[in-house]
Amino acid sequence: MLVADDSPGLRELLVLLLNMESSFTVVGEARDGVTAVDLAKSLQPDLVILDVSMPRLDGIEALPKVRAVCPESQVVIFTGDLDGAVEGEARAAGASAVIAKDMGAITLVEKLSALFSPG
Repeated sequence: MLVADDSPGLRELLVLLLNMESSFTVVGEARDGVTAVDLAKSLQPDLVILDVSMPRLDGIEALPKVRAVCPESQVVIFTGDLDGAVEGEARAAGASAVIAKDMGAITLVEKLSALFSPG
């Protein structure tokens, strides 16, 4: 799994929580969309979490680029401002899921487990 979020504290918390789940292994972290695309290309993770608001390339712009370099990956958009427009753009760009940040990190991990864990 690759986690891309420009907030170091949130990114570190997500990585910690996700690595505590036996079904997830975080193989990379990015603080911007350009780095996320580069890491997706080199690491080929099975799941990529992209924050919507990141410098250099936001999550919506990065999403099709990630899909192009890593077509087997599931891509989740993680946003602090979940509205119909953001969700529509993300789905149109190929997002596997759109999840609101305000649900909390632990709930995010639970939701990701339900959506993407085998079994």
